[in-house]
Amino acid sequence: MTQDVGLLLEGCAAVRVPDPERTRQLRRRHLAVLLAGLAVTEPPLPGPPPAAGEFDWRWRRSE
Repeated sequence: MTQDVGLLLEGCAAVRVPDPERTRQLRRRHLAVLLAGLAVTEPPLPGPPPAAGEFDWRWRRSE
């Protein structure tokens, strides 16, 4: 479950519009919706949580 936090933050970071204040509002709203969903325990979430380092591949330099 703790690995899911990175997934949530990646989703929030992807929210962007031209107005920085509106971007902030939308990111906070998106995070609130996602966190509310974490409180639901049934049915269980599909698939396993992200593995350590699974999301950082796009930030790594190509070799």
